[in-house]
Amino acid sequence: MQFSKEHIDESAKLINEVQPWMVFLMTLFLAKGSALYSVAQKGKFTENTAGENLLEEMRLIEALELKDTQILGMHPSNSVPLAGRLPQDKDRLLAALEKGIKARSEEFFPLARKEAPRAGTLAKNLKEKNMKNFNQSTKLCEILGVSLPIVQAPMNNVTNAALVAAVSNAGGMGVLGPNAGRDSENLNTKERYKREFERIKSLTNKPYGVNIVCRNDNDKKYALKVMETAFEAGVKAFFFVGIAETELFKFIKDNKKNIITLIIEEGMSKPYLYKGKAYKRNDTSTVEVDKIELNRLTLSGLNQYYEGLKAKNQNLEFNILKKELEEKLLLKNFSKDILKTLNLYDDKNGYNNAAELLADKNSFSGVDIAKFGKNIDEILDRNLLVNISIILQYKKALEVFNRYYKYEQIIGSERIEKELIPERAFREVIANALIHRTWDVNSNIRISMYEDKLEVSSPGGLPTGISEKEYLNGQISQLRNPILANIFFRLKYIEMFGTGIRRINESYKDYAVKPNFEIFENSIKITLPIIETKLFLTTDERIVMDILEKGNILSSSEILEMTEFKKDKLNRLLKKLIQKNYVDIIGNGRGTRYFKK
Repeated sequence: MQFSKEHIDESAKLINEVQPWMVFLMTLFLAKGSALYSVAQKGKFTENTAGENLLEEMRLIEALELKDTQILGMHPSNSVPLAGRLPQDKDRLLAALEKGIKARSEEFFPLARKEAPRAGTLAKNLKEKNMKNFNQSTKLCEILGVSLPIVQAPMNNVTNAALVAAVSNAGGMGVLGPNAGRDSENLNTKERYKREFERIKSLTNKPYGVNIVCRNDNDKKYALKVMETAFEAGVKAFFFVGIAETELFKFIKDNKKNIITLIIEEGMSKPYLYKGKAYKRNDTSTVEVDKIELNRLTLSGLNQYYEGLKAKNQNLEFNILKKELEEKLLLKNFSKDILKTLNLYDDKNGYNNAAELLADKNSFSGVDIAKFGKNIDEILDRNLLVNISIILQYKKALEVFNRYYKYEQIIGSERIEKELIPERAFREVIANALIHRTWDVNSNIRISMYEDKLEVSSPGGLPTGISEKEYLNGQISQLRNPILANIFFRLKYIEMFGTGIRRINESYKDYAVKPNFEIFENSIKITLPIIETKLFLTTDERIVMDILEKGNILSSSEILEMTEFKKDKLNRLLKKLIQKNYVDIIGNGRGTRYFKK
């Protein structure tokens, strides 16, 4: 605490001058090899205890004079969860910190530094004196054979044999993570886990567990190997992530092991920190997040969305939105009251990011449309729709789609509109791409048009809280941008929340070809195949194919009667269609008949 006052005064002065939209309060971590670490090793610098950090945090908040700033405490263990907005939440935040400081003695606060001289003494006092006041005799402790009701999280790549043993020796339940023991040695799964189990046994004789990840059949094969090796090593506790796979539980029962189910709910105080860094779950791995992802996790922990943050540009016009509201909803007297109702504006913060996206002009990315020829090197047409209202992006994308995938067929005096790709499917795809994409990255929605298909790639993977299976089955919809989704629903661009995938699939129910959905970590790609081969046909060839469309088996003279072609031209067209493998013949000579394959 030697330089605490100076640190608080200077930090507060800088923050007050900048007036940032968000402030993160983090715990100092002395990385081994850093200059400050060396100073601390020499006894010239001592880190604060957790209690001292809270006191320092309290004094800083008292000194802040902010107009509209989100503030978030991001400390390991979140001993006092801190989240709010200044200035309106200042009293509440200060009260929470004061309560947290008074509720615990300094001995209950973990030290920020393992090498602190008092660590051993405090740990001893905690165990011998203070813990006597707590009831440790829980059912969980009895079942697991531990003295403290603590189960260590099996963090991937972090949770190795040493950490598991340390937690178990301290009285909790250490749990080995999925990637534990992976190093330069080329070991298979069973060998790697066998080695880690041997290491744990050499460090502790206390109970420990193993994390089992199972989300699909491939995971199940891997999980069975892990469980088999664990049984051989005498492991008695297994902690499952993913689906409740019947075969795995049967495997446990067959080995005469009891099954205890522990359900760990998702935490509210996001993001989760380890040594001052934020991490997220990626498949079976725990990975450090980048700045953008950190902001997303922070917003998630505050139950907020990027679209709801204050827009940088507050000088916005809404002529396009106004026109749509008048036409679709018959709204008159367009005003800020209507924008408030649509959650695009409030008196305190002004316009949010959703409002800017719907404004006539904005600073965001958009939609990049490319029409390809025979290959990706042949670009026949290019349309870049950026910095304009997403309503206009939606409409112009439809215009380009209709240009290449819809045509009119004239049979006699009748004019019939035909689709090469169901327009209904494309409307759902582009609408969902606009309202579900991540708008905090500078990347365009890419629409790639080919002769046999159309691909739409949207920035952002699956929203948090929805699995790939749930997404593909259309069982659930987790809205990434609920404000935008609500407006698209009101304007009838989408018919119902969460039905997009089902509606896309339904538009192809009468055809042999089906849409394809590919999910990546940072994007989703949907492919819509053409429902007929007419995209490869000339206009004249299409006319002939339309005549043969309904299963007709016709002679050339019968086809000729239905067209304005001359006999020689029709014969050439029929010959080309046969060569393209679209038409076949039966009979010969004057008995030749033509039909669609």
